[in-house]
Formats: sequence, structure tokens, C-alpha cells
Amino acid sequence: MIPSDWNLLIIMLILLRTGSFVATAPPFSNRGIPLSLKVLLSVVLSLSIYFYAFSGTADPKLSDSLYLLYAIREIVMGLAMGFVVQLVFASVQIAGQLVDFQIGFSMSAVYNPMSGMNQAIMGRLYAMTALVLIFITNTHHLLLATFYKSFEIIPLGKQFPLSSGLNWIIETFSYFFAVAFQLAIPIVLVLIMTDLVMGLVSRTIPSLNVLMLGMPLKTLTGLFFSAMALPILIRNLIKVVGDMMPYLEQWISLAS
Repeated sequence: MIPSDWNLLIIMLILLRTGSFVATAPPFSNRGIPLSLKVLLSVVLSLSIYFYAFSGTADPKLSDSLYLLYAIREIVMGLAMGFVVQLVFASVQIAGQLVDFQIGFSMSAVYNPMSGMNQAIMGRLYAMTALVLIFITNTHHLLLATFYKSFEIIPLGKQFPLSSGLNWIIETFSYFFAVAFQLAIPIVLVLIMTDLVMGLVSRTIPSLNVLMLGMPLKTLTGLFFSAMALPILIRNLIKVVGDMMPYLEQWISLAS
């Protein structure tokens, strides 16, 4: 069946929401994925959503004179959902950067073409671990299913009250910033204790060159306890990745 001109407009609206979501939501927004593949994924998802949810049903009640407004709404909706997913990865990256700063790895931060930002060792480790866990736990399937569900809850062209979700946005920001500190606090506390011990040693033995010993000791201590705490980190990251779906569903419900 060849879609009519009006159905082509509907497909374009679906594509705008899908494309903006794919462009901003990890893991689909990863800069290591070629742009052509992202476009292909957006088109395939849009056609799948159209033929599964819209084909053979009554056309949505859309006014052709307001098509530009509908297009802007769909772009904003896709970007908003992708932003919620970005918050999860931002909290994980912040946790890694806190550990890097305390160990001293932040001085060796280099540009990461995959994320488009400067990252040190632990920041990359945390981010890549979270990315791998998304695929291991099949969260990417749940992510796509929730995105499809958004077309049922928020039909094409429907106006959504963003102002009503202001309190939710503040609470979500607060939660994921707290998550970042919870992920990093065990290693950070150990390294702070290391600094305190080195300070006491310098007071006890003034002739000891603490500056020369402090950095290697902090690096070894940070790496050792990071390796020891890796199972706990993975368990906490699985919980963080799992929390992503309820928050995304809450956002869709608020926008409906």
C-alpha cells in the first residue's frame, strides 16, 4: 500500500519525533555510530511505527494549516525524551569524573570522540560499563518499546503542558545528581582518607617527601579499590540503568 499525501505527512511527523529521539538518546546517539546508520534507524523505526500503529486506522485529527506547529511539537517531544535518557548517562559520567579528579587522572583527560567531550580513564570506564549494561540487560529493547508507547499516550499533534512537569524535572535532576555522588563516594572517601594519612605522616616525619610519594600512592590506592569495588559498581549501575525506564515513562505520562 502506497501512503497518500496526507499519510506521508503523518510519516514525516513520526520521523521528526523518532529522529530527534535517536539523535539525543544513548546508546543510539553515540557519536561512534555513523550518521547514515542513525538516519536509517530513524526511518526504519518511523515506518514500523506507522504501519503498525497508524496504517488502516482513522487519520489523526490534524489541521494542515498547523503542520509546522505539529512538526515543532514532535521535535521537542523527541528531544525531551532523549534528554531524560541523557540524564542517566550524565550521572554516570559525573561519578567517573569525580573519581578521576580525586585520583589525579583528570589531568590526563583527552577528547573522547564517542561522547564528544574530554574524559579521563575512570570517566570512560564508567560510561562504557553503563553502555554495555544497557545491551546486556536488554534495556535498549525496553527503551524502544517505551518510545513506541509514547505515540499511544501522546498522539501526533497533541499539545503537552511542559510547565506542569517543572517540579518533576527538578526532582529528576536532584535524583540523578545524588546517584552520581552515590556511585563515586566509596572511592572518593578512600582517597580522602589517603590524603589525611599522608598529611599525618608528613607531620610525623617532616623529612619525608610527601609530594613525591603522595601522587603514586593515591593512584595505586584508587586503582586498587576501584578494582575491588567493581562488582558493587556494576550492581549499582544496573540499578541506575533500570531506573531510566520508570523516569522516562513518568515524563511521557506528565506530557500527556
